[in-house]
Amino acid sequence: MQNTCPKEPLIANPTPPLAVFEVHIEELDAAQSEAFSSTRASAEARTARKEVVPADRRHVWVLVQGVYDASHDPAAIIEP
Repeated sequence: MQNTCPKEPLIANPTPPLAVFEVHIEELDAAQSEAFSSTRASAEARTARKEVVPADRRHVWVLVQGVYDASHDPAAIIEP
């Protein structure tokens, strides 16, 4: 997404911004590592982060899907 979104004018500015999305992913990675080597509080922090990243992904997907739906262009099919 980091390489594709900025090149596509209709999806160049997703919400959350890609930089925020990347920070959320990094925070989840750090929380995951901490949870494996630490306390229950760390596992709870990881669980909270696990909810943020999919929510971010859904927001970006909705933006991309909305652009596709509005385009009516068969060439704009979203491939998984």
